Amino acid sequence: MLKRLLSIIILLALVSACSSKKKGLPLFLLMLGGGSTGNTSSVAASPTTIENAASGDTFTVVPLDNGSSTGSGSTGGATGDDVFVTPGGETQITSNISFQVLNDTFLWDNSISTFITIRVSNEDGTLSGITVKVSEDQSTIGVPQFLSQGQTGSDGIVTIRFSVRPNVSEVIITVLGRNPKNGQLQEITGRLPIQVPAGSVPGGGNGNGGTNPPGGGGTVVVAPEIDLSTVDFGGVAGCLTAIDADCDGVLDENDGFPDDATLGWTVNSGKFTLAWEDYYQSAFITNGTVNPRNDMDLNDHVSIFRTEIDHTPTGKVKAIRGVFTHVGKGAGFNHDLRLSLDVPTSAQFEINYIGKDGNPISPSQMNCSLALSSASNVGDCVGGTLTSAELKKGLLIFPNSKNTLYNVKNAPNVGGTLNFVLGMTAEFTITFAEPVDLYTGNNVSGGHLNYFLAVSGTGERIYRPGFFKSAGSNSYDLYIDRITGFPFGVIVPGVFNYPREVVNILDPTNAGKTGYPAFKEWASSKGTLSRNWFEQEMTTSQKSYVVDIKSNYVPGHFAAILIDSVHTYAWELALGLVAIGLSLGYYFRKRLFQSLAITI
Repeated sequence: MLKRLLSIIILLALVSACSSKKKGLPLFLLMLGGGSTGNTSSVAASPTTIENAASGDTFTVVPLDNGSSTGSGSTGGATGDDVFVTPGGETQITSNISFQVLNDTFLWDNSISTFITIRVSNEDGTLSGITVKVSEDQSTIGVPQFLSQGQTGSDGIVTIRFSVRPNVSEVIITVLGRNPKNGQLQEITGRLPIQVPAGSVPGGGNGNGGTNPPGGGGTVVVAPEIDLSTVDFGGVAGCLTAIDADCDGVLDENDGFPDDATLGWTVNSGKFTLAWEDYYQSAFITNGTVNPRNDMDLNDHVSIFRTEIDHTPTGKVKAIRGVFTHVGKGAGFNHDLRLSLDVPTSAQFEINYIGKDGNPISPSQMNCSLALSSASNVGDCVGGTLTSAELKKGLLIFPNSKNTLYNVKNAPNVGGTLNFVLGMTAEFTITFAEPVDLYTGNNVSGGHLNYFLAVSGTGERIYRPGFFKSAGSNSYDLYIDRITGFPFGVIVPGVFNYPREVVNILDPTNAGKTGYPAFKEWASSKGTLSRNWFEQEMTTSQKSYVVDIKSNYVPGHFAAILIDSVHTYAWELALGLVAIGLSLGYYFRKRLFQSLAITI
């Protein structure tokens, strides 16, 4: 019995030792928070956060122990050892906060993409070189997640961009500095709303010209602008090796590379689903005419993916890693999935493929036939060094969908039998010769990179919304249907049970037949209502209109399977740990008494 218990403990210990990019937190604690997917319900920032932000007193001073003799653990007063006394000086702050309502933020992908602009000054003027970081603790309740950081320029201003899941309505701002009067390291920290109820700020509404959505509810995305004025607060001179080992300005607790001063933090996207509608023809969009083949079922090419992006300490991107698994094909056309990167440098592209059995596919065995040969590019299926022009043309993630899904379709009609087959998995790494700013050029829309589909039957390349607009004063998005307003590609958080063949997810006549009755409300409100439409509980009838990928999809790697299982059975495992602890306690207590009895 004891051997079994010890085996279980060792297994759990191995699980907790797996790298999760969460410093100092064992995996079994993270799994109790629900994992990276989290709850994606649409919630506005808490009334307290909004009220404090509006009144300008949302920020507080937090003293830090940086291991120096000058740290006193208070925000002011005299410090020292009774021999050398440093005069005290209490740090004071005032804040002026305003909100810029972001228009045209609805990009059909359920992510919240926004930015924070902050200006830091003290009694002597603006402060440059001040580190400001953004984090959140709502996607996994109570566990802070580092998002991004930046440093103030000569004007004391820094703008930090970030993307979060739709349930994150407020973020934590942290400003690192030192009190020059007592030498004490301090943080100025506070919470700021990035989603607020419609009408909470001037111009509020649905993020589209300030008009409230039907019913008057919903939330809007805002970009807070903060003017932070301080007294007795300044920059940090020199390097704080106790909390920043490589002296790159990124604290070790947030630094994915604490021993490498050229790299800072890593952003892990978590799991998402990329779903396409493939019958796109530019003539229909340009002429504003009805597209008779657009059935709006979002199942023509479906893949589940994760990305990791390595940033330098200045916020530029040095490397991108991705894992994509092909899980759905409901089309007669074949497709290639690609990624376009508009950057001014070359990059090393490495890619490997894994079969449905979980085994790697050697380059000699990989069928790299393309669905659209005119889109072929250097490095297809094999990788290599690609120029800036070749990166922009498109890196191949998946070749011909006929081969990557083994000549099957995972999208039957309503009532049809699902014979699920897991498609190929592509794992790739892109390492730029020089770090790049992905927010310049057509690289990011709605917080995600510029993936596109190359289609055999139409000869078209299909992009997600937000990347390309027509010229002229009355411009329109070239990849949104001008009649229905429907996109040809969407990104949904988590594993998405996409619609069955010819099931119109926007069904204008009977939303109950889509499997996702709240999708229509989400779309018509431009994303301000029902942000969690894809997670709402379905009736038995509604389930018949979707493909149950969640029950069939299993990641190809053992660690991922184990972690997903741990997330699913978190409470059972927690109770199991308690039972194991009690059992061991009883066993060792019994042995102790036996030992004492023998001694006596």
